[in-house]
Amino acid sequence: MQVPTDMCGFMVNVILPSSDLSAVTYVAETLNSTYNIYLVTGSVTDSRLGQPILFTRLSAQVYLEMDDFTQLGVLVPALLKEYQNI
Repeated sequence: MQVPTDMCGFMVNVILPSSDLSAVTYVAETLNSTYNIYLVTGSVTDSRLGQPILFTRLSAQVYLEMDDFTQLGVLVPALLKEYQNI
């Protein structure tokens, strides 16, 4: 099912650059505890590869600014890298 065009500007699912549920859980928990950013995550299984595709849903809200999305785009890869070094 495709998202209606008139809703695309307000909400989007973004595939996270990891299929490791533990790593994504670490990122979400660290974002919440350290940066006060609540990240909702979900997963679907890639039927071709049999592995999970982890994603987050981002939605534009009146209280969010573009810098909030930019900060998230910087923090997620950095925290995934940090998790790998633990």
